[in-house]
Amino acid sequence: MLSKFISSLLLFGSLAFVAGCEQVVPADGLPYVDQIVIKGILVAGEPIDSISITHTLPLNVTYTPTAAAIPDAIVMIMVDGKEIPLSYLGQGDFGDPMNDTVQAGKTYSIDVRWNGLHATASTLVPSSLTIQDAMILPPQFDTQYFLINGYTPDTFVSVSATASVSIDSKTNEVYRVIADSVWNDSSYHSSSSDYYRSYQDYTLPNDTSSERLISLTYSFYLSRMDTNGFAAKLTIAGYDRAYYDFLRTYEHYDNGGDIFGSSGTNPKWNVSGDGIGIFIGEAKTQVSMTYRR
Repeated sequence: MLSKFISSLLLFGSLAFVAGCEQVVPADGLPYVDQIVIKGILVAGEPIDSISITHTLPLNVTYTPTAAAIPDAIVMIMVDGKEIPLSYLGQGDFGDPMNDTVQAGKTYSIDVRWNGLHATASTLVPSSLTIQDAMILPPQFDTQYFLINGYTPDTFVSVSATASVSIDSKTNEVYRVIADSVWNDSSYHSSSSDYYRSYQDYTLPNDTSSERLISLTYSFYLSRMDTNGFAAKLTIAGYDRAYYDFLRTYEHYDNGGDIFGSSGTNPKWNVSGDGIGIFIGEAKTQVSMTYRR
């Protein structure tokens, strides 16, 4: 017991000493490792464009796209034995000057060489997404009464609803609703201030089950609508599983309040070698749903 008490005093005293010193360590004295930073998403059906290739900067250097850019980097994309050299576009971005279209279901690799550093990554672009079912679940309607200019009675209808989309999932892919459009029968498109949106988080299929059908949901509130009904158009996206692993670890990269910074989790990149970052394949499809009262 005495030894624990003494240890506690020593720990408390050491913390007080650290807090009391408030000595600032010069940034140029901190360790620095130059690394290539890759950030890119290959979307099926779209050209290879805007792949960000930069490098890390010392803490005593202010970050700007120009300072981090490495326009003389040698960047190569490989797919099915074909090599696609990328050209510098400016602001740290590289693209394919031949505008090759990204193919669904293909594995793409990237190879970056610069200043003696070498970074690589690979990703599987998901196959075309198969939607099995899409519907708007029974919504809740609310008729609101008001007076125009304080005299003329009038009403409008608001609606709270959830759209459900069933998708035939595949192993090592993750899915999410990423975009939306909601409108009523008078072709009035809602602005962002007219409705709230609630996306379902990134959804993984159950790899231990033979059932591959998964459900994505999207909830919204439409403040004004015609009495006849409304419609919604959703964009469903599928990603390489590595994107899910990155997002889950990136959200918890901080130290969680630990002053020693020992409880955090480093992001799980899929870039290896002398680099960090994320290189991911994506496939998208749209579904439309209509609800009639």
